[in-house]
Amino acid sequence: MSLKNLLKAIKEDQRVSPRVQMWLSRGGDLTLSENTAKLITLQATTEPRERSGSFSSSSRGNCHRQQALGYLGAETSPRVDTKLQNIFLDGHWRHLRWQALLLETGVLTHMEVPWSMPHYRLKGTLDGVNLDEGWGFELKGANDNSYKGVVRNGPMHSHLMQIHTYMLGTGLKEFALIYENKNTNEFTEFTIHQDDDVMDEVIDELVLLNDGVSDKELPPMLTECKITPDYQCQYRDVCPSAVWP
Repeated sequence: MSLKNLLKAIKEDQRVSPRVQMWLSRGGDLTLSENTAKLITLQATTEPRERSGSFSSSSRGNCHRQQALGYLGAETSPRVDTKLQNIFLDGHWRHLRWQALLLETGVLTHMEVPWSMPHYRLKGTLDGVNLDEGWGFELKGANDNSYKGVVRNGPMHSHLMQIHTYMLGTGLKEFALIYENKNTNEFTEFTIHQDDDVMDEVIDELVLLNDGVSDKELPPMLTECKITPDYQCQYRDVCPSAVWP
């Protein structure tokens, strides 16, 4: 099957988009029920979970040294870029907007679902899940260029690894992955089924990270970061001289 036909087949097997498009076509405002409003308020007023002492699903495919420093709770560099900070805030509220809509329209049964897998020192939280139909939900915001690339080429590989980490930890075999264009609010959906090759890649990375914890050794610093530190890395100041405590 060609890439074009494969993407077409994936996009036709959709859990979220048809129901959202149907609701949007009716017009009107989104008025939340008391239950949905309580869930959104709870999420908006809850402090983020402690990230140290575990590995995060959303870091899958990222720099291994960065993930190990996160596990150790290393000191983070100050975020001086106000534009970057605003991007993070935009992502937070984008998730709440989608979660409110999908809960209210019955597309999801639960939001922000925590899970853990101690064997791999893993913790994570699903953006949403439909327990009645047995699938999970993941939302990604993308700038215009990234969005066009996703529409043309399919989901980013790191996002496939993240979703397969969720599959590993929860037993769910199917996820609805939504990308929303941050410039236009256009969105596209991919249905992700478990792939053995991607799952093997996820497990290999988790084994490597956990072996590092057992041996109390940090993964090597990326060669490119030795030349030019990644400005967006929150451990850019401590990474070069970091050692296992």
